[in-house]
Amino acid sequence: MSAPARPPRVSDATQRIRSRRRRTRLRRLRGIGIAVVVVALVVGAGWLFGFSSVFAVRDVSVTGTAVLKPEVVEQLAQVPVGAPLATVDPEPIAARVANVPEVKSVTVSRAWPDGIRIEVTERTAAYAVSSTTAGEYWLVDDTGVVFHTVTTVPKGLLVATSSTVEVPVLQDVATVVAALPDDLRKRVTSLKVTSGDDITLVLTKNAQVVWGSATDSELKGRVAAALLKVSARVYDVSSPTYPVTR
Repeated sequence: MSAPARPPRVSDATQRIRSRRRRTRLRRLRGIGIAVVVVALVVGAGWLFGFSSVFAVRDVSVTGTAVLKPEVVEQLAQVPVGAPLATVDPEPIAARVANVPEVKSVTVSRAWPDGIRIEVTERTAAYAVSSTTAGEYWLVDDTGVVFHTVTTVPKGLLVATSSTVEVPVLQDVATVVAALPDDLRKRVTSLKVTSGDDITLVLTKNAQVVWGSATDSELKGRVAAALLKVSARVYDVSSPTYPVTR
């Protein structure tokens, strides 16, 4: 006689279904919990960096200045001290500093946790121009920009007297000064500038070099240096392939 058939284990299947549902709910709750924590962290971080005083601007550092005083740059920069660092836009700060004539370029960056760093590159003087005010001189860079006024010309700079301060003319003078060979430059006491086509070097012993325009300045420099071996009052290199002395 065969054994009676075993009834299906309904209770075991029900238990497995309940366990599976419980695990699904736990995973869902865990996911929701993690999402809530992440959102809370993001919101908290946003508040901490964007609104709280924990990361507020407290320090402004200025580097790269020689002509300008750091405190003057800081004043012109108008950095919003006390504002959350994350909300401070470096670009307007850089734009305000860049408007200063002495500044050739500027970089502004955040310095966490509480600082703004202003890195300045100042213009470098190529020569000086006699100012319209007695006893003052304008410093001019290699692009012809007048950027600073001094009462004493820095050592090593040549001084030009010019009837115009137009940038193209002053840039031509800078080209001429940069092209002077050392042996010629040592004899130059000043420059006279009437226009961009009429530049003259005043030498020691009342001699002069008629340079003309800034065109072919390197060639003119070499020709003028060679002509100095000849005793003369005037060395005309305005046409460097046909120089004249007299």
